[in-house]
Amino acid sequence: MEAKKIPIHNKHKFRIGHAEIDIVTLEDAVRLIIDYCGHKKSAYVVTPNVDHILLLEKDEEFQQAYRDAFLVTCDGMPILWASKILGCPLPERVSGSDLMPALCKEASQRNLSVAVIGGPPGAAEGAKENLAKSYPGLNIVWTFCPPFGFEHSHEITNDIVNSLNRLQPDLVFLGVGAPKQEKWIHQHRDEFKCGAILGIGASIEFAAGTLKRAPKIWQRLGFEWLYRLLQDPRRLGPRYLGNFRFFIFVAKLYIDKLLPKNKED
Repeated sequence: MEAKKIPIHNKHKFRIGHAEIDIVTLEDAVRLIIDYCGHKKSAYVVTPNVDHILLLEKDEEFQQAYRDAFLVTCDGMPILWASKILGCPLPERVSGSDLMPALCKEASQRNLSVAVIGGPPGAAEGAKENLAKSYPGLNIVWTFCPPFGFEHSHEITNDIVNSLNRLQPDLVFLGVGAPKQEKWIHQHRDEFKCGAILGIGASIEFAAGTLKRAPKIWQRLGFEWLYRLLQDPRRLGPRYLGNFRFFIFVAKLYIDKLLPKNKED
């Protein structure tokens, strides 16, 4: 029997540092991921934010995970702004927290199965309950909260891979934090026989209601990071303060972009 061809997605990309971000809308991304479902050779989706872009500058394993991703979408308004400054505008932000409900809506209408893995104890099950209420008929076949350090356990990793391969969900949402989730997916990518796997960070907690997402106006203005910082300043403060380096990073890229023109003058 002839093997199914793996669908080819939009090749137009915005490059920033070591990330090549697909130039897609949320609607485009949902269509591409849903179209992939049914191919039991797994592919994965990553959603870079500012923290990812900076981590990629010094982490070669993380870089490789990004290079092999099926789809890379923009999860961060500063990245969207940077794309416009650098002359390759992305159409909109496509975050993991937007992809998860949009894909669950499609899954409920198309009879696709879903697995939810990650978050603190109870979050995955809470997300299942809330998503099932929002999207009647949604088939969530498995939820699991991996213990801390699971990525170093051969036994737990095998249990997760075996469970996914037995259940073969069309969509897998994995939220265990970056860069852990992306590296773990990449490391075991050839072992999976399920559909599309998405690294979605805190989206499971948003879906469960254990973590409150910023109001829409904060999101549109690019202040979702500030809203989250105010919720958890001790944990997120050092990370977000460090992320001001991103604006210096973009300024250097912009200057480098102008230099060839200056030399010609």
